Amino acid sequence: MASRSTCVIALFALLFALLAATVSVSANQARFAGNFGSVIGSVSLGAEKYFTVNMRDGSTARDAALVANYFRKFGLQISVSPDTEILFAHGTYGQAGAAANTGFVRVQLNGEQFTRTTRPESFPPAIAARILATTILRRPEHAPA
Repeated sequence: MASRSTCVIALFALLFALLAATVSVSANQARFAGNFGSVIGSVSLGAEKYFTVNMRDGSTARDAALVANYFRKFGLQISVSPDTEILFAHGTYGQAGAAANTGFVRVQLNGEQFTRTTRPESFPPAIAARILATTILRRPEHAPA
């Protein structure tokens, strides 16, 4: 009988170990989903932020002015390229986050630290329709079509 109870205990221990491993893997997968890294700190909203906004093909000078004025409403300084295809933005993380309806955090991934957004950027439909991509996330991120 002792060997039977030992087998039952061993079976429960094995099942528990498998469940614990599954939970651990799931937590790690969730934390690193999309290779966004693990959050290690916050970003000062007053820290300086530069980014660019690429206009969609076929955009006019009027489209660029509309998008530029949208960003200016948040206190960002905007200059427009001569061909009106790229907007250059300068301001703070707080201003950029407010304009893009997102936030910023410090993260670590594979031993490197960097800043990323807390959620995908989003803009009002009339603005989003004119934006191809931005570098708010520090790399070009295509806006949904």
